[in-house]
Amino acid sequence: MTTVLIGGFALLLFPLLLFCLEVVVGCIRYAASQRAAQALRVVPALDQTLKGVVLVPAHNEQSVIGATLESLLSACSDNMRIIVIADNCSDDTAAIAREYHCEVIERTHAQDRGKGFALAFGLEHCRAAKPDVVMVVDADCTVNTSALSDLMRCADHYQTTVQGAYTLVAPEHAKPAARISAFAVFIKNIIRPLGLAKLGGSVPITGSGFAIAGALIDHIDLASGEIVEDMKLGLDLTLLDRKVEFVLSAKITSVLPTDNQTSQVQRARWEHGHIGMITKYVPKLLLFSLKKLRWTSLITALDLCILPFIVLLTLSAGLSIVLGGAIYAIGWSAIVYFIVGLNILLLMALITANALRGPDRLQLKDVYALSEYALNKIGLYRALTSGKRSRWHKTQRELPAKPPKKK
Repeated sequence: MTTVLIGGFALLLFPLLLFCLEVVVGCIRYAASQRAAQALRVVPALDQTLKGVVLVPAHNEQSVIGATLESLLSACSDNMRIIVIADNCSDDTAAIAREYHCEVIERTHAQDRGKGFALAFGLEHCRAAKPDVVMVVDADCTVNTSALSDLMRCADHYQTTVQGAYTLVAPEHAKPAARISAFAVFIKNIIRPLGLAKLGGSVPITGSGFAIAGALIDHIDLASGEIVEDMKLGLDLTLLDRKVEFVLSAKITSVLPTDNQTSQVQRARWEHGHIGMITKYVPKLLLFSLKKLRWTSLITALDLCILPFIVLLTLSAGLSIVLGGAIYAIGWSAIVYFIVGLNILLLMALITANALRGPDRLQLKDVYALSEYALNKIGLYRALTSGKRSRWHKTQRELPAKPPKKK
């Protein structure tokens, strides 16, 4: 019985403790950056002799590609070129991109579908030009004016891969579940990477707004068919002893889908893919840590084991009650106090993180929807345990009456 309690306590403690540390440290760094109104790291100004390429993978994105390209063009410098990869498109995505005088390459393949294959095609296309930095921005995103320059100079300066601050925002008049989802993404894509980077880990690549140093292009494999190809890329780079850095000043924004079914499909793809990465990469990362004595890969492996925070909090609350009661019954009251204190600290950190979001922060009425949001996760993980894994799906969007035109 004692062995079971110790094992259960360890399974609860390590993910919860690391999650709590990441959130606390991330909140401190985020607040500091807001006060300073600048990036947390200072690197030299952008070298105008460098050559940069911005890859924009796009599958039937005629409803949003115009706004994305306007945003990118306003952030582009003369030494950058934009390449739109119209991947298996059956709409006007390629035509609209050409209206913006962007380079367009088209790819069609019946079996090899998905963003990873599109990016591999784009990398092969620009390989001959030997770019110093390759940046990736999804076709449904907008960037701030300094994003591309910040990504490019950091990737070149550190000669590694860097991830920008990629956030998903809830649409206007969104339901509470959408706002909770946006908060969860803020924790996952902004706060935790800030904390993980400070703790010495390699931050995850979160899908859009990342840059790869040209020297690494020949050492990565994107055409894998993984539904979380971005996460896989970051883990592969960690195993190459190339730590992924975080660039808070490069802000990339997208809007969450408005349709509830589409949102559930998207979340299922992310979380099923995450579980798949845990089973594939945690043993590799731990073995690499032991062989090379690398702290970065060790803490990255532990970070990978952290489940999405709503799931983690639900499990934490349930296990804390069960384990706390059992441990207290056998006289280990100090451990019970530690678990309770850790949960209180985590709750305070999440409240602080919510306050840091400013006008986008959750309201009390949104918190009431947490139980419904958590219950939706049950079906998602039931599908996973039954073997119904997610596949790549195009995120559905509402089409405007007419495609956007260049100003």
